[in-house]
Amino acid sequence: MKINKPSAQISDKQKIREDLQLLIDQPAAAEEAVCPNCQKHLPFQCSADCKDAPAALSSDPAKFPLETKVVPLVFELSALRVFETNWSCEGHVDDKGRLWRMPQVCFYSKSPIYPQLLLRYINRLEHEKKLSYPWQVVLADYGSVNGVTYNLEPKLGIAPENVHMGKLQQDLVTLSENLFFGLKSLAREIMKEL
Repeated sequence: MKINKPSAQISDKQKIREDLQLLIDQPAAAEEAVCPNCQKHLPFQCSADCKDAPAALSSDPAKFPLETKVVPLVFELSALRVFETNWSCEGHVDDKGRLWRMPQVCFYSKSPIYPQLLLRYINRLEHEKKLSYPWQVVLADYGSVNGVTYNLEPKLGIAPENVHMGKLQQDLVTLSENLFFGLKSLAREIMKEL
């Protein structure tokens, strides 16, 4: 079966161009604070390494600061200013060392083109053999109709055996390393195709 391009009723190329341009035009962290709860943005020092980032990126900083190993990925997604993260986990194992909770970041998106770009970015990293495990962007349903929720998570199958948490958490770092510029680059490539 041939995969047809979507009709104009489904895919609005002008809207896609506008959404891509919005992403391309986003300022870097050094130009504008990334963390919504940042109390002391310092240009050229704003980064995921900031000691205040776990609390400043959280919607409830006092009770639920972000876990350390997921901060870089949440920071980079937030830096793009087209995603709004709503939950994250750095991953956890049980007392026998088995996967108990996989690392993941849940988010909203201003446009469906952005999760698609994120998935393309992940696919490139996988193709370049930079990730230890395959990752995916999936729709998530948390019982709310406030907006479409997406999960960025490892694709481990139904019964993940022999999963190494250290490698999953290293993937979190790899996913975040060039995310800001990587997604902007992909947006420019797609603009040329439209």
